[in-house]
Order: sequence, then C-alpha cells, then structure tokens
Amino acid sequence: MRALALLKEVQDFQRNVPRGPALAWERVAFAMAFLDDEPRRRVRAFLSKAK
Repeated sequence: MRALALLKEVQDFQRNVPRGPALAWERVAFAMAFLDDEPRRRVRAFLSKAK
C-alpha cells in the first residue's frame, strides 16, 4: 500500500515534468518504499508466486 501511495503522490508531481525526470521520481518513490520491511516482504512474496 505504501508503494502505491508514494507512486500516486509522485505521479501528481510529475504531470508536467519531462519523461526522464519523471521516471527518476518514480525510481526514488519505489526505492523509498523498499526501505520499509513490510512493502519489501509483500513484493517479494508476490514476485516469488509469479515464477
């Protein structure tokens, strides 16, 4: 949930930003989410089931 909330916030900020900087903002948002153990655990669980 935190990653999605961060992504929504970043997307709101990047609406009028050129593509390169906008993608950099998204990378930062996801990196911030992965600093938290809970989102990191959920994403890993989801990805391991997809394999």
